[in-house]
Amino acid sequence: MGLWGVARSVDVHCHCLPGLDDGPKTMTDAIELCAALVEDGVTTVVATPHQLGRYDRLNTASLVRQTLSVLIEELASRNIPLELFAGADVRIDERIVRLLEADEVLAVGPSGKHLLLEFPHETFVDPSPIIEALADFGIQTIITHPERHAFLTGSTRRLIKTSLKRIRRFRHRIKCIAKRHRTA
Repeated sequence: MGLWGVARSVDVHCHCLPGLDDGPKTMTDAIELCAALVEDGVTTVVATPHQLGRYDRLNTASLVRQTLSVLIEELASRNIPLELFAGADVRIDERIVRLLEADEVLAVGPSGKHLLLEFPHETFVDPSPIIEALADFGIQTIITHPERHAFLTGSTRRLIKTSLKRIRRFRHRIKCIAKRHRTA
């Protein structure tokens, strides 16, 4: 981190919780992963197991939080200085807003104002209605692994146009947050 002149380094998309998805299988594996992250200079991680899609009703918000809590305790007992927050890599689904309201799907981090949105790899689903519904709900969408989707590769103009619309909505909030961090 000295190279970059920063005190913190955040991994916002990490499958580090044991036994929940395609991340580490055991608590030992999860602890080793977290120790390696710290060794690489990461100070903060948003634990983002998959939700919905093939994990629908399996990786519930309460299970993610519970598993995260146990991992935090294990890291503390081993003096591994890694700050962890709950989040999820949420498969696109027309129920997302309702599930967020019901606290069944997780947004990212302590503010809960961002959502990692995963698209299916095998089919095209138009994300615009879901992204707009999330924006209306006050949630900024972050698309995970855009490089895996050919429809995004060739349509950066559409993606940029949609992103700019969302950015304009949140511009004032972003300026306030930036000001707060500059004075802190």
